[in-house]
Amino acid sequence: MDQAKSIYEQRFNEISSMTYQLYTNSYALSFSNLAGGDNRQVYSRIIKTQNNLPNYSVTNSFILDYYILFQKSEMVVNDRIVYSAKEFYKSFLSYNAMSYDKWFNNAVADASMGICWKSQPIVLD
Repeated sequence: MDQAKSIYEQRFNEISSMTYQLYTNSYALSFSNLAGGDNRQVYSRIIKTQNNLPNYSVTNSFILDYYILFQKSEMVVNDRIVYSAKEFYKSFLSYNAMSYDKWFNNAVADASMGICWKSQPIVLD
C-alpha cells in the first residue's frame, strides 16, 4: 500500500511540475494576451507558441496529451494542434448536459482559481 501511495504521489508531483512549466512558459503567456487581430500575427504567434511547448508523451507514459485553453482568443492549443475553443468542445470534449458557453465560462473561472474538475461523463467522437 505504501508503494502505491508513493507512486501516486510521484505522478501527482510530475503533473504539478508539468502544469507549472506550461503556466510559466513565456510563449504561452504571451499568446494568452492575444485577442484576435491581424491573422498573420495570430498565425505567427501560434507557430511560435507551439514550437516552444513541450511534448510530454516523449518523457512519460501516463500523460497522453494536454491542451491549453486561451481565454482571450478562445483557442485551444498544444504542441501539435490548434482549434477554436468551440470546435474543440464540439469535436473532442462535449460534456453531457453542459452547453459550450457554460463549459467555457466554468473552465476559465475554475482554472483561474486552480480548481480541477472531477471526472464527468463525456461524449467522445
